[in-house]
Amino acid sequence: MDCKRNPLPFYSDHKLESSGTDFKVRTMGVALYHKPKDKSARNSAAKKAVAGK
Repeated sequence: MDCKRNPLPFYSDHKLESSGTDFKVRTMGVALYHKPKDKSARNSAAKKAVAGK
C-alpha cells in the first residue's frame, strides 16, 4: 500500500492471536515542535517554584 500524499507512513500486517483475524497497521512518525513566541512564561511563579526545589 502506497500513500502518495505522505511518504512517511509504513504499513505492517499482523494477526490477532485469539481469533486469527488479519489486520494492517499504519504507522506514521509525527514531529512535535514547540517554539513559543510569547516569552512571558519564562519568569512565571510556577517556573521559579520548580527551579527552587
